Amino acid sequence: MKTGGIKKRNPQEIDHLKKQALKLRQRNKFGESLELYRRVLQERDSDLESLLGGAQCLEHLNRFSEAIEFFCRAVAGYSLNGYLLKALWLTKRIQNLNPSETTELKKLAVQFAKKTGRAAQLCTNPKVSSLQSNKR
Repeated sequence: MKTGGIKKRNPQEIDHLKKQALKLRQRNKFGESLELYRRVLQERDSDLESLLGGAQCLEHLNRFSEAIEFFCRAVAGYSLNGYLLKALWLTKRIQNLNPSETTELKKLAVQFAKKTGRAAQLCTNPKVSSLQSNKR
């Protein structure tokens, strides 16, 4: 099927691309795997498996700023779907790549506070606690 000059793949083809990308990534063929993940993302721009797989490939290729972009998109997707712990784990990956990157973590903290009805001051980290007390 064609749409706007781009051939649309059926769901089975997309799943096949994802499986191939995973196999390549497991064999440390990160460049080839990344290309397949990008092809999936052309069809399904918020496919969480492909965002995460692509981010991991970029991380292994030492393309950290691009990896952070993919991880951030995955954080948004996981948190929107209610997988806050998975999203939190990914923010930790982002911070390992760039310790000054806190944007996604702050968004996630706000979302967690809204979902649970608990204030974010439950955090015991002195740096974060001091930031919270300054905002009051």
